[in-house]
Amino acid sequence: MNRSPVFPVLCMLLWSCSGATTSKQELPTPVPAPAVTVERHAEAPRPAAPKDPFLDKLDRFEAAYRDLACRANPDFDPTIGFGTLREPCGRLKELVEVQSMTLDNWERILRAHGFADSQAFFKDMEYIRTARPGWIEQLQGRLMEFLMECKKN
Repeated sequence: MNRSPVFPVLCMLLWSCSGATTSKQELPTPVPAPAVTVERHAEAPRPAAPKDPFLDKLDRFEAAYRDLACRANPDFDPTIGFGTLREPCGRLKELVEVQSMTLDNWERILRAHGFADSQAFFKDMEYIRTARPGWIEQLQGRLMEFLMECKKN
């Protein structure tokens, strides 16, 4: 009988597929796939929304007014029920008119709050008065509150 060389291979293939093996084969244990870690980067902080320039002007003006109130009333004593209160803008105008030697100390406070000098401060005061009627008067009405917060050295 003349057999082709393919016959033995075919027999082996059929024999292995039939399950006729004598030894029990163990299935290989599944190898767990490597865990995929996803790095989560911390969210980048969102840039702060730009502040409205007018609101910034109001904040700077109020802070300067607060400091000027303390400068204008160095002898204020909250324990005494009466005394003379000096409105800081009025006092600053007086110093500018007479070109007082102490004007530089007052303008140093203004520069610390972003005003070039007293003229810039008064210019912004008029701008605020026009843009937000009543705001300056409301601020001036809080003079006693500001004086209560003044640091006593």
